[in-house]
Amino acid sequence: GAVRGGLAMSPTPAGPDDHLPTCGNATLHAIAAERAAGRDRRPFFFGVGFHKPHLPFIVPQRFLDLYPLENITLPRNPYAPVEMPDVAWSTYGEIRAQYFDVCTLKLSGDYNVSAAHSDDMPDAIALALRQHYYAAVSFTDDNVGRVMDAIAAIDGLAEQTVIALWGDHGWQLGEHGEWCKQSNFELATRVPLIIRVPGTAGAASRGKRTRAFVELVDMYRSLADVFNLSPVEEGVEGSSFAPLLLADPTG
Repeated sequence: GAVRGGLAMSPTPAGPDDHLPTCGNATLHAIAAERAAGRDRRPFFFGVGFHKPHLPFIVPQRFLDLYPLENITLPRNPYAPVEMPDVAWSTYGEIRAQYFDVCTLKLSGDYNVSAAHSDDMPDAIALALRQHYYAAVSFTDDNVGRVMDAIAAIDGLAEQTVIALWGDHGWQLGEHGEWCKQSNFELATRVPLIIRVPGTAGAASRGKRTRAFVELVDMYRSLADVFNLSPVEEGVEGSSFAPLLLADPTG
């Protein structure tokens, strides 16, 4: 594919994520108006998918300002594991070969456990990438907040709506000398997952964390249980973690 623009730039706008909260909030208000007028009382599902912190790391300047470059540090462990099998390594081509500011570095993407770092990403570029990733996360956090504010502003909607927030994968920022996501290092396999069940149903777990093992494939069965629905069984994986939401989050 074509080489894209650089990663370490910060012009605005930042792409579709700039517009998603506005469009999403308009849709929420339209749903609320239909319900208030009695024209449509059906349960609804509403999804908003933000792109950031996916590449490219281009975000509004105000979010970069939250993370001065002099406060950014390199990863504490930049080494590949000793005797790591070759199959465990990804050459992170998405970042190494698709953006001109990294492409011009001609990085190999290979690992070398005896080197000072396991990759050959220059420190200055690594710091800039980490800064921009943090800023992209804060940009998305702000956008999620805008949608949450819209839900809270619509009379009665927050008390009737289950809200789930999750990501699709983690991302390495030089840890183990790795970048991007195409690996089974723990950083790439862990994802954020937050679910809010309103009212007395979710009171037991509100504001709490659990050490129970859950996966994203569990969400379908879990939400079906929360809504007291019978899930489709054919081809469905996962187990319900609804008891963690409705009873004991330490289970």
